[in-house]
Amino acid sequence: MLNVDLSNIVRRSSLAPLSAFIPGLFFEISILLGNPQLITSRTAPTEKLVPLSPYLQLAIALFLAFIIGRASMLLVHFIQHALTYVHLARLALSAKLRTPVLIPMLNQLANMRLFASRPTFQNLRARVSQHAADAQKEARPASTALHKLASKLFLERYGVNLGTAGEEWEPLLWAVGTLTELEWRGPLLIIASEATGWCGLVATTLAPTLRNSYYIALSLIFLLTGLHNDYRVAGRRTDPEATAAWKTRAILREYEKGGRTTPHSQEKTEPPQEPEGPDHA
Repeated sequence: MLNVDLSNIVRRSSLAPLSAFIPGLFFEISILLGNPQLITSRTAPTEKLVPLSPYLQLAIALFLAFIIGRASMLLVHFIQHALTYVHLARLALSAKLRTPVLIPMLNQLANMRLFASRPTFQNLRARVSQHAADAQKEARPASTALHKLASKLFLERYGVNLGTAGEEWEPLLWAVGTLTELEWRGPLLIIASEATGWCGLVATTLAPTLRNSYYIALSLIFLLTGLHNDYRVAGRRTDPEATAAWKTRAILREYEKGGRTTPHSQEKTEPPQEPEGPDHA
């Protein structure tokens, strides 16, 4: 049986531009089915000046589909960055209000029988208290593993001892190992599906026929699935534990690229020479 690994034939970097056709073609097909008069009214003046062959019309349609799809996917990237700042603001606000507001409120609720008898509430109260006492407790194991692995990589490959590094430790760490698009932005098809949802909602403004429950529900499913991914991506970008785990995987990939040892970590040794003498003549 022949097994073909498409990941070795078609790389993710080459699929990224092609994914823009998904929302773009969805938008164009929706307009074509929902309001064909809009398309004919726009192409009729051009047909009078320059006759368009079917192949040229197809090429123009594909070009416009790529432009529309790419613009909608850029909108998704902008939403991910915006949600990242929202998460940072939420973390800062939570840190400010946790001790003076949240913990006293949970303590008051613990006196009520409705909440005191629920294990979920008690677990939440314990986590909030532990996080207030030591905010870095959950992220410390992942950060420690990252520091050990990075120190070993720098010493073996570059001859740099990060144990003696000072303020330059963090810039050196983030200069090695690149996060993949999947780790940084999420699955490509999920991003394309969210862009498809946005294109579907815009299409309803240009084609009133599309304003029915089935089409809007389909567009909302695509949109909400993508927004859920955006929320999780923004959360991972701001979570110290997740960030350390991502960077650890990136450094492990560096080991796979160039090997584990270099001349910095291994001294060249010459084989011992036998002494010359009459017995060895």
